[in-house]
Amino acid sequence: MTEIPTNRNTKAQILDAYNDLLKERNKLEKQVNKLQQEKTTSPTPVV
Repeated sequence: MTEIPTNRNTKAQILDAYNDLLKERNKLEKQVNKLQQEKTTSPTPVV
């Protein structure tokens, strides 16, 4: 997990944290999309 940027962080540290957050966001979006696809493609059970 990324550290919370403070006023004393350098520009490079802030950009690194931003890039880490983008990677994490993309990973989470892929997981959500995968779960949505599984939900729509799974057959509904007959009771």
